[in-house]
Amino acid sequence: MSRKSIIVIIFSIPLALLILAEMSLQVLAGISPEKQYFGFEYNKYRPAPRSGRFGFRLNSSGFNDTEHRKEKKPGTFRIVAAGDSIFFSAVPYGKCSLSVTEGLFNKSGKKTEIINMGIPSIGQKDILALLLNEGLAYRPDMVIITFFIGDDFSGSRIKRILSKFRTPFLADHIRGILVKTETIPSSGIENYDDKRPTFPEDYYHQILKKRMKLFWKKSGFLKENFEWCTDFLVNAKRTCDRLGIPFMVVIAPEEMQADRPLSERIAFLLRMSTDECDFSLPNRMLHEKLGRYGIRYVDLLPILEKKIREGETLYKPLDTHWNIMGNLLVGTAMHDAISAYLRDLKK
Repeated sequence: MSRKSIIVIIFSIPLALLILAEMSLQVLAGISPEKQYFGFEYNKYRPAPRSGRFGFRLNSSGFNDTEHRKEKKPGTFRIVAAGDSIFFSAVPYGKCSLSVTEGLFNKSGKKTEIINMGIPSIGQKDILALLLNEGLAYRPDMVIITFFIGDDFSGSRIKRILSKFRTPFLADHIRGILVKTETIPSSGIENYDDKRPTFPEDYYHQILKKRMKLFWKKSGFLKENFEWCTDFLVNAKRTCDRLGIPFMVVIAPEEMQADRPLSERIAFLLRMSTDECDFSLPNRMLHEKLGRYGIRYVDLLPILEKKIREGETLYKPLDTHWNIMGNLLVGTAMHDAISAYLRDLKK
């Protein structure tokens, strides 16, 4: 055998094994998506485990929640809630929306455990990865995922193009083993003040001005990014269906949608009129897609908009997150929506 042939064989065998491994992972993913490996990039946003926050210690996983055993207590209805800062919450643990929802169920006599898996700043793929990598290990009786209009339509043209190609799962496996992820240290804030502004006014306005493109009628941003920004909800639904787990999406509006005087102020800063905007378009598009795939959802926009119009203050000052009253309202709405869904499932 020639030296050239030996070299070809030496390089061909590892390549063939890599291709075989990748094909095996692709087949497994097609048969059982919940066994896919999506990587752990979301860990770079995960707060430090057991760090202090408003007098409460995050649990050992860095979630704004108490500790939860993998084994569920008999007679307990377990809900896994995966999302971003909307679920992590900007208020103390006992006042956040999921704590409110859990408390209402237990007060009514339905023994319920809600596992809050909110991580600030994570994106669409990260939320799905979090559910598949960690959430399903708790064997939940129900899964809820939040979709925040303000952040979850973010993306770029490059990401949209790349999303059309399947990720090489083997590369994800190797990257997950080799790449070190870091958690965010504690902010050290111990005392919560519901009326304390979060950001400087200019910075807060910059956030909202960037988000206005979602609603501007002449902008093609929403339609360009809609499908690939929402497909993770469909994948989560299919996985839950395969496992026989009820699945629900919580649609959290951008603050400007619920607070029209605020939207008018931001439009003025942009030298435009709110007449040039359609503030309900993202929600209508979501309703259509979720309905098409049979995904149950609760849209918080009508509830928040009504209360703000009546004079309620539901958001923290200079912040796009709910204050204590806003979390109480949202937690109650989620309790009612989940209860209605569970009643429908019994019919």
